Amino acid sequence: MPSKVYSAAVVGVDAFEVEVEVHVGYGDIGKVAVVGLPDTAVRESKDRVLSAITNSALRWPSGRITVNLAPATVRKEGPSFDLPIALGMLKVNEQNRIPDLSPYCLAGELALSGSGSRLARKDSIRLSFDRRRFPSVCDSGPLLKTRLAPT
Repeated sequence: MPSKVYSAAVVGVDAFEVEVEVHVGYGDIGKVAVVGLPDTAVRESKDRVLSAITNSALRWPSGRITVNLAPATVRKEGPSFDLPIALGMLKVNEQNRIPDLSPYCLAGELALSGSGSRLARKDSIRLSFDRRRFPSVCDSGPLLKTRLAPT
């Protein structure tokens, strides 16, 4: 069954919700396809994410991994999808114990080591979303200790 986490894409000063779905199927182990109109930085996130998971001593799913960024009609730009893709991959692998992430909007860039950087446009995301839908916006910390910080 696919996992689903939520993120945001920023266009200008506005942000819109992006569903990040991760599915593992039969096929080449470690093969990752990112679909949903990603730009080059988002397509490259699969390499950063797999390295970050491995270097954080966590297990990523075995099999062919498909990451869907919905809606597919809007271009997704930048490395801020690293964190939601990583947590979606970890969540779909039942060996990892990942809590329910549905109340969180996840965004952030990951380094190959699993460490992260603070999200530059976090305020745009906070201002654009209804606090009842996403009471918290999470950016990257170390992947093992991802902060679920209240806004």
